[in-house]
Amino acid sequence: MRALVTGGCGFIGAALVRELLDATTAQILVLDDLSVGSTSKLPGDDRVRFARVDVRDAAQIAGALVDFGRVDEVYHLAALHFVPACERDPAACHASVVGGTRSLLGALDAHGAPDRFFLASSAAVYGSGERLHAEGDALRPTTAYGAAKARAEDLVQRWAARREGGRVAIGRYANAWGAGDTHPHVIPALIAQLASGALSLRMARGDAERDFVHVADLARGTRAMLRHASASQFEVLNLGSGRLCSVARLVELAQAAVGRPLEVTWSESRWRRHEPRRLGLDPARAQSVLGWRALEQLEPGIARLLSAPKEVLEFVRWESAG
Repeated sequence: MRALVTGGCGFIGAALVRELLDATTAQILVLDDLSVGSTSKLPGDDRVRFARVDVRDAAQIAGALVDFGRVDEVYHLAALHFVPACERDPAACHASVVGGTRSLLGALDAHGAPDRFFLASSAAVYGSGERLHAEGDALRPTTAYGAAKARAEDLVQRWAARREGGRVAIGRYANAWGAGDTHPHVIPALIAQLASGALSLRMARGDAERDFVHVADLARGTRAMLRHASASQFEVLNLGSGRLCSVARLVELAQAAVGRPLEVTWSESRWRRHEPRRLGLDPARAQSVLGWRALEQLEPGIARLLSAPKEVLEFVRWESAG
């Protein structure tokens, strides 16, 4: 089996590559422009081949595919997704997420469409909601990234409708956590402040709630979606924990892990203007269809991250930008 992973040097992409190596005999082609990711994240395995490719450039993709040969399955994770960066430059976000998806699909059509295709989407396509979102909910994104992902989903769905046979799946990811995040999301930003010896934390708002799912669980769920044998050619599933955790609760977990009280300055100015306050996914269909559920628990996980902060703090290049 031969697999293509775009964005394979990023946080989730590298975890997926490790999952594929551990669970399959796949030969894997990784495409990444290294704007955020690093080849150091890739396992030293002869089954992995890397090509530095801008996924927006169909010619670059096609060249890498000609060198590697026809692929049986594709995992498309490459995207500009850090919300502050996307809000500062929505055109760049659209070019990466939508343009990149369009270029990839065009290159695959020209080279030979794979038997199985996966698009990594996001909970951000739903927008805010007082309950956990199910797959049938209307898509009402409030951020540039969410809007771009919703458009990419539409491109993939239309592409799937034109195909004869093959499996196409879209996984809507909750907020990934774990060691090796390449962006200063809330958990690594919290760890970074504590690792620096800060006595007082600066956080955006304590009542913001998110569904956090470990990066290894996302990788496992992603692989399972293309392994699943279904009569349905096209399927969309939520990959989340189904549990909401507030930023205030994250601070409590960190306080328990470090064993001392933490002073917190809540700063509304740090809140991203278009982001929903509450955003979570109902994973019931993934549990029913795939037998998948998130296994890693956030509570002990925060303590593990604090015990080895250097493994978490890979995003320092973003600090000046954000």
